[in-house]
Amino acid sequence: MDDQVAPLLERIDAREREVVGDAVQIRAQMDELAVRLRELDEEVESLAVTRKTLLALPPATPEPAEEPPVLPAHPAYQQILDVFADAAGPMRARDLCQALASRSSRRTSRALGTS
Repeated sequence: MDDQVAPLLERIDAREREVVGDAVQIRAQMDELAVRLRELDEEVESLAVTRKTLLALPPATPEPAEEPPVLPAHPAYQQILDVFADAAGPMRARDLCQALASRSSRRTSRALGTS
C-alpha cells in the first residue's frame, strides 16, 4: 500500500470504531427509552380504565340525616328534664319521684298562697 493511504485508513478505522461505539450507546439508550415508554403506556392505560370505572359508578347518595327525636309535648316530660338538669349527678327513680313531688308541692303551696 501507499504510504499516503495507510494513515488515512488508520484514521478511517479510528473514526469507524468511534461511530460504532456511539451507535452501540445510542441503541442501548433507545432500548431503555423503549422500556420506559412501555411503562408509561401501561400507566396511561391503567388510568383510562380507572377513569372509566369511576365514571360508571352510580352517583353517591348522601346518608339521610337522622331527624332529632320528637319529644313529648306533655308538661310532665319537661318537669322531668328540669329535675335531671338540676341534679348534681345520676339519680335513681325514687329520687326523681321525690324531686317531682317536692316541686309539685311547692307549686301547690304557691298556688294556694301558703308558702
